[in-house]
Amino acid sequence: MRFPVKDTLTDQEIESGLKSVIKDGLTSQAMVTLTGGVFLVAFALKLGASNTVIGLLAAIPALAQLVQIPSIYLVENYNEDPLLTELKIVIPFKTKFRRD
Repeated sequence: MRFPVKDTLTDQEIESGLKSVIKDGLTSQAMVTLTGGVFLVAFALKLGASNTVIGLLAAIPALAQLVQIPSIYLVENYNEDPLLTELKIVIPFKTKFRRD
């Protein structure tokens, strides 16, 4: 999706953008707080997790960052490829609605 380039923004566009940035920041911080750090360790301990499991939970964010390196290359070089577009839709959908 491409947005037209403007030299100036209206006051309404600026206010709308600032509200969007604040909402994004709040939700991002809530996700970081609830899925990492002390909160996650305490929750895992409450569920009876071992030290190994807690170590693996702590390693997940760093490992996820490693996946971003090849994904940048794929998106930049194969953005119009139908297979990549399908993977961007199907993989998150299947993991979200998978039945165990």
